Amino acid sequence: MTARSLAFASIALLTLAACTGNGGGQQNSSSSSSSSQTSVSSAMSWSSQPYADMIHVTSPLPGATVVSPLGVQGEAVGNWYFEASFPITIKDAHGVVLGQGPAQAIGNWMTTGFVPFAATLPFSTPTTATGTLILQNDNPSGDPSMSKEIDIPVKF
Repeated sequence: MTARSLAFASIALLTLAACTGNGGGQQNSSSSSSSSQTSVSSAMSWSSQPYADMIHVTSPLPGATVVSPLGVQGEAVGNWYFEASFPITIKDAHGVVLGQGPAQAIGNWMTTGFVPFAATLPFSTPTTATGTLILQNDNPSGDPSMSKEIDIPVKF
């Protein structure tokens, strides 16, 4: 099996896990009523993020408690990708990079419409209680004016 075939097989498994549950148990959540209130307020704050019209993250939601490896799912417009992927990074509250890797398109990314993505992001043990998941558009030009990112606050 080639590396590319292995990558696509991994993405297919991630997608299946996301469709059958909570992303394979990679995100902790509470079943209390305060948890559903947090999800509602997180969803409302999410829509006010810059570039919220270009990328939608379904997991993890802002303020979610996350563990390694972190499952990241959502959809982004085709031009957020380059060669069917874009970089993601997780940092602690001090800005220390705990993990980074690619999110992979699931389907044809050469479109102006939304394309689903998935990633599994292993990360180091944090020394802070909070951090940030950063999803950046893939910008092969290197031109800073073409760079876009969204920041999702998380808890550890």
